[in-house]
Amino acid sequence: MARLAAMAGDVVVEERIPADSLSAEAAVALRIDTLGRVVELRFLDNTCEGRDRVDLEPVTPRTRQVEEKAGPQNGSGAL
Repeated sequence: MARLAAMAGDVVVEERIPADSLSAEAAVALRIDTLGRVVELRFLDNTCEGRDRVDLEPVTPRTRQVEEKAGPQNGSGAL
C-alpha cells in the first residue's frame, strides 16, 4: 500500500494535479493472484454494502484517475 501511495504521489507531481481536486482519504481493496500480482483495485466507501462499506465519502473523479493510473491497471501488475 505504501508503494501505491508513493506511485500516486508521483503521478500527482508529474501531472501537476491541484491538491483541492483530490480526496483527503481513500480506501481500496486489492485482489492478488496466486503469483502475488495485484489484478484488481476497488475503491471502498460509504456507498458500498456489507464488509466493503467504510465510513468515507466516495473519492473524487480525479483521485480515482490518479490511483488507477498508479495502480495495477497501469500494466505493472505489482505493487
